[in-house]
Amino acid sequence: MALKLYVQEFGLNKSLTTAIYNFILDNELNIAEREAELISKKFIKRIIERFGVTINGIVTTNPNTKIEDEDIIELQQFDIKFICRENAEYEDNKPKGERLNLPAFKEEITSVKATSSENQSESSESSKSEVIKQSAHVSEPGIDATIGNLLSENFGVNAISGIPHNEFKRAFCLFLKLFQDKGHNKVYQSKYSYELTDFLKNRVNDSNLHKELTFSKQQLSSSGMLVEKLLIGKAEKENELSQLVNDLVLGQYDSNLYRFLQEYCKLINSSTFQFMLLPLFDKNLSNRVALENLIKAINDASNKPEIEEKYLHFESRKSLFENYLQNLEKSDTFNRVVFNNIYEHLWNLFKTACDAIKEKSVLINVETSSKKYNFQNAEISNHDIFIFIANNGEGLARNLTINSLSKVFSFEEITVGLLKPGERREIIINAGINYSPDFKPNLEILMQWEETSGKIKSAKANLVFELQDTDIPWDKLIKQNLYTIQIIEDKNKLYGRDEILEELKMNILSDNIVSYKIWGQKRVGKSSIVKTLKTVLNDYEDVIVVYRRIGGIRNSDPIITLNELGESLCSEVLNEIDSKVKSPQIREQLKNITVPVFNGSLYPLESFLNRLHRIERSLKFIFVLDEFDRINEEFFLPGNIGEVLSQGIGKGLNEEKYIGFLLVGSENMQILDRQGMNYNSYREREVDTFSKVTQYQSYKNIVVGPGTPYLVYSEEAIDRIYDITNGNPYFTNLICQNAFMNAYKNRDSYIDTHSTDFAVDLIVKSSQKGHFEHFWGDGLTEESDSKKERKTDIRRRILVSYSISCRQDLDHFPSKSEILRNFKYPSEYKIEAYEVENTITEFFNRKIFYESSNSIRIKPQIFERWLVSTGKTLMIEGVSDLEAQHREKELERQFALKDEEIKRLSDAYIFEGKKITIDEFKRYFKQFGNSIEQRRIFNLIDSIYYISQEEINDFFKNEQRNIFFKQVFEVKEGIRTIFREGIEIFSFSKDFEEYLPIIDSFKKMSRIRATKTVKNLVDDKDLLKKNTPTEIIIFEPILDSIIEIQAKLLEFLQNELIKDKVQVRLISLVISTKVKTGLIRNTAAFNNFKLVFLHEIEETKIKPFIEGTELFEKIDDANQVYAESRRFFPNLTKNTLLVLFEPFCPSKSCPILWCKTSQFTPLFPNMVGSCSGAENISDSEHLRLRLYTANTELSQKLNRYIIDRLKKRGELDGGKDWFNVDYIPKGVMESVSSKWIQEGQESPKESYFDFIDYKKIIEKDAFLMGVLKLPGIDLSWCEKLNKLRRDPAHPEKPAPSLDEVEYFEKVTKLIRKQIETNPL
Repeated sequence: MALKLYVQEFGLNKSLTTAIYNFILDNELNIAEREAELISKKFIKRIIERFGVTINGIVTTNPNTKIEDEDIIELQQFDIKFICRENAEYEDNKPKGERLNLPAFKEEITSVKATSSENQSESSESSKSEVIKQSAHVSEPGIDATIGNLLSENFGVNAISGIPHNEFKRAFCLFLKLFQDKGHNKVYQSKYSYELTDFLKNRVNDSNLHKELTFSKQQLSSSGMLVEKLLIGKAEKENELSQLVNDLVLGQYDSNLYRFLQEYCKLINSSTFQFMLLPLFDKNLSNRVALENLIKAINDASNKPEIEEKYLHFESRKSLFENYLQNLEKSDTFNRVVFNNIYEHLWNLFKTACDAIKEKSVLINVETSSKKYNFQNAEISNHDIFIFIANNGEGLARNLTINSLSKVFSFEEITVGLLKPGERREIIINAGINYSPDFKPNLEILMQWEETSGKIKSAKANLVFELQDTDIPWDKLIKQNLYTIQIIEDKNKLYGRDEILEELKMNILSDNIVSYKIWGQKRVGKSSIVKTLKTVLNDYEDVIVVYRRIGGIRNSDPIITLNELGESLCSEVLNEIDSKVKSPQIREQLKNITVPVFNGSLYPLESFLNRLHRIERSLKFIFVLDEFDRINEEFFLPGNIGEVLSQGIGKGLNEEKYIGFLLVGSENMQILDRQGMNYNSYREREVDTFSKVTQYQSYKNIVVGPGTPYLVYSEEAIDRIYDITNGNPYFTNLICQNAFMNAYKNRDSYIDTHSTDFAVDLIVKSSQKGHFEHFWGDGLTEESDSKKERKTDIRRRILVSYSISCRQDLDHFPSKSEILRNFKYPSEYKIEAYEVENTITEFFNRKIFYESSNSIRIKPQIFERWLVSTGKTLMIEGVSDLEAQHREKELERQFALKDEEIKRLSDAYIFEGKKITIDEFKRYFKQFGNSIEQRRIFNLIDSIYYISQEEINDFFKNEQRNIFFKQVFEVKEGIRTIFREGIEIFSFSKDFEEYLPIIDSFKKMSRIRATKTVKNLVDDKDLLKKNTPTEIIIFEPILDSIIEIQAKLLEFLQNELIKDKVQVRLISLVISTKVKTGLIRNTAAFNNFKLVFLHEIEETKIKPFIEGTELFEKIDDANQVYAESRRFFPNLTKNTLLVLFEPFCPSKSCPILWCKTSQFTPLFPNMVGSCSGAENISDSEHLRLRLYTANTELSQKLNRYIIDRLKKRGELDGGKDWFNVDYIPKGVMESVSSKWIQEGQESPKESYFDFIDYKKIIEKDAFLMGVLKLPGIDLSWCEKLNKLRRDPAHPEKPAPSLDEVEYFEKVTKLIRKQIETNPL
């Protein structure tokens, strides 16, 4: 049905006052008891100012308001309502017609400007539509029906008393609108009138309305005066809103939009607005958040200095304005009139702030990088091409793309995206190469982009690339092991240390040798310097150089250490004499001097050397004691033991001109100062990283020297390597090693910054803490092991605090105050604040910390990058006080193994000629449970001491002269193939079958018949009576315990059939320092015996579970892996090894590497070796395993159920955060929050509850109490289980009793049943 209204024409005068005046005169209306002819414009103005006039639903008290065509004017107090119709010929103030209605004009107004009082089908709120239905001033049913419809359609009730409490404001607004639309008299005629006015009066009394509008008692007692007062208050608020919007549009709030928002919120939050206007507004337009989002977008844009940032901000935030506009277009005219002006003004401000109005031009330029390419490599189908693209114009280039126009280079379209003015960016293009004999490295490209105006532009460019030399002997280079992080002994491979080498050499060759203290950070090349020095001095027959690592002879008893030191030095002297002194007569005289017995003094060494020197006066003795700072602490403390050592090597021996000591150590060497008086004759040299100012050329040789002339490094690449390593030779070689391996893989001899960045990323993502441990584990001068461990822990905690304080995404590095604030103090023992500050100062003194722009940074940069990425995760485990296994479960995500880490293992270990696939590694690790346990095992596997088949073959080939006494082959007549004759091969082990792959290689390379069998040293020694050989080879791949072999070997060597008659060689691939020292000492009398080995190594580097192992940072970490390994192999001992050969995995190694059982599949199966798996577990270990399994299940289920319950409670309570003091005891919340903040807030909070915390949460939750309060034991199971559950991780503790395990399993079963039968 069409709406019918009075129509009033207006002419050139568009004044609101004039329009009302004309309407009254045209229709001869009486106003305020005045006839039409007595009404003046002045009177109309007073009426408008006093009562207000509604234009399109908006009240105004301004008589000068201009009207427009189709405006709807309403003067409610006098029951006047009409629609304006513009007519240029209409003359004001002249009566032109009679009281008109639309049928008389024979036209219907079917399209009028929509207002809040009209029925609009497109209204965004159905309630508003119902308001409008009741507002039309048309022919309509009775007022009772109108109010009844209003109640039923808006509130679903048939009486005012039934209106819900939460709908009072909307009802108030509709009722007041009813008075405004229908007039007082008509509403008073309704049966609802008393109830309706009472409703209005009650709302006024029980809200702030009576205060805001200052009602008098008379106004509150009179319904007419009450409604009149409310309508005036409504008109005033409408006018305030109109004025606020007008001020915004005029720019009065442009400098502070939040002030506008503040004024707006103040207005709409008033009770008058809340009751009379807000229910008419579209919430999507009027709510604070919607407008605040628009204002925030504008303010944020103003704070972005770069044009690229502004554009990206514009693109990401313009959807806010688009969504607001969509809501605006869906709303009614009433809302559009109010909010359209707000939107338009804010939208223009946003575009201006984002610099998205003015058009600027773009100028694209492109050029090649300095890289040279090997496009001829047919093995690589695609090559990475590096170009630089720049925008030299003033405008922003959007959606920039690159396409190939060349037939030689093919690639998919490259999306560059946004390129801001003045920006120059490197682009990597992965292109297929169509190589041919007439190939020319020319690439034509087409670039297209969109300017801010929306115009599409394009340009072409021709690029010419340089080619590299392709004649590179890659196979030769890969075998040379160009870059090594092992100790260097070859002067040709030791770059940049010529000065100190020459100084040490000239000192030793002088007539008066001076001893040296050589110290510095670990991994700066100290050991390489002295080992190379030893090699250099090999050319001097009269210089006997003995190199000894202290770690190999250190015993917990300092006296035994001193005795072994003396004996080993004497043994090594004789060994050196045997190889260096050329005169047989003098050599024999010297060797007849026996190794003296040491008994708590080094005097026998002095006597021993004097006797040797009397025989040959030209001899000089140089003792290099590496890792000297690792010797027993007692030697540096006041007292007899300290005096014995310092007097011996600091005074007594050092006073001889032909004897010199080189004491080599790390930052801990300052502990020698405690015995300073005895070492004051020593010269001191610090070996540091290379200086960029004075040693950069020498440093460059470390990078370019090994690969010259084949590998070419760009200057930028060398500079990048220096900056990230701070000139540290170890990390430099590590980066170059990885860069070379990548170059070898791609046959790309040009190494640029992309190659070095790739290499650095590999190292940074590595899980090997071993590269970096010395930064927190070295330089300890504390007097006891417990104090050293304490200091190491403080250092680790500081580094963890540093890492969690860093924000790489914001390029933020911490200040000292941030580190102190985030430092996590342990609960197990007390750390004073001053200790933390002192330790931070130590990091500065050790040149690890340095200040930069009010922040602390770390040198070298590669350590800093590792620490704040992969290292952060690894070190948190060492620092955090993880008391319960459920917390470890929640950290699984952090410790999850990455494909690139597993791939590195896959590439590193070739076994039986094949790679182990990534999937096989994953299946293997999965056997160990969650990712924390997998990570521990991964770290173990990552530390394997691995020897390849190629390295073994090279060893056999290069040591032929040392192994075999006879170098001449006897050729028998008629035999075409030459073999060594008179050879027998023995082994200490009866189970030598596993060695056969290596022995077969040895026989083949040594021309020993393949049919030659291996014999056991004990069982088969009587065979010598039948056939005495000329040479005997004893083959033992690993020699890690002298106890196992010494007696057998000495008995064998003393056999009359062998003694002084048969040459005996003991061959080993891996020998521990202790075993080597003992063998040399105990076999010195047997001239027919020689030890030949590939690698000498400290047992702490190949035994993961012994005390002092270097494979784990803490013994607790070793114990965790040990416990996990014993879960599968309960009979595992702590003496097990971590050694792997490519042809086989020795059974001496940890069985989780090689032993296959019904419950376990290894990575490197050894079908010959024997072991006992969990199926053969002892009763006590079986109990431990049962408890371990039950604990894992319980921790996971309990955590998930309780946390899910708390989250469910939060949802039911109106979306509350589950981490709430209403659900969780305050003390528990504070503890969890502290841990969460200390750990960097990366894991969810539920990861940080301790097991005993669950009891406190359960007690606070009636539902959980009903489920988890077990019959007969209530919640006492929490404390008991909390104690029992810790023991499985500590194998040194007694196994749990059967009763304890059964109790644990019983509770676990009951809780599982309760959880399953009480779903949330």
